[in-house]
Amino acid sequence: PDREKVVYVTVKASDKGRPSLEDVCTITVIIDDINDNAPIFDRANYEMPIAQDTKEGTTIMRVSATDIDEGMNQNITYDLIASNFQQDIDYFRWDEKTGVISLAKKLDKPVGSVFVLEAIARDGGIPPKSTRTDVTIDVKESNNKPPRFRQGPGAEIELSEGNTDYKTPIA
Repeated sequence: PDREKVVYVTVKASDKGRPSLEDVCTITVIIDDINDNAPIFDRANYEMPIAQDTKEGTTIMRVSATDIDEGMNQNITYDLIASNFQQDIDYFRWDEKTGVISLAKKLDKPVGSVFVLEAIARDGGIPPKSTRTDVTIDVKESNNKPPRFRQGPGAEIELSEGNTDYKTPIA
């Protein structure tokens, strides 16, 4: 939103004497932004799958928020907390300036485990305003398994020349 930062006010003073005397003065008024808006996340909540064998230090996701205030009031820092199990936060590292979340240590959770976290965006106002949103990270099976043939090497496979059945496995 557009905000007027400087306003010029002209004041005229006069008396009721004879002859009437007057003077004119222009006053510059500088308007400072007040911290009247909380940050807003770019999503209502964040959900992200993570492979069970993801390496430590890998970036998982980024949370992001904006604040329509100005100056220090629009500077945002991020925090991350565990919602269900406090020790879950030990698996993650986050950059308080960028909102980037990465894996802090090797996952020792089984496939199907869910980390329920909460991201907090806090502006630089005095006092600061903040907003929270849910972050859910699901542990999924790794995708790094090599392909396997259903039939052994050397097996004969017959297909019709016009075969269009792409759903049925052939090997």
